[in-house]
Amino acid sequence: MKHYRIVDSGDALDKGIGCITVERYKWLAEELITAKLFKPDTDYTKAFDTRFSCKGVGLRLKTS
Repeated sequence: MKHYRIVDSGDALDKGIGCITVERYKWLAEELITAKLFKPDTDYTKAFDTRFSCKGVGLRLKTS
């Protein structure tokens, strides 16, 4: 997981593990619509909750 930067990349670098922002999820939803995996009228805002996200999980464990 470290080698492929699965956990420690993107917003997780400075906002913590599991961070998903509204902007990032909107981008993801648009990509899924383009790939025809979501219907264009899908309300993607009901698929996630940011109350527990981007709280700095794991940042104190970083060595560099």
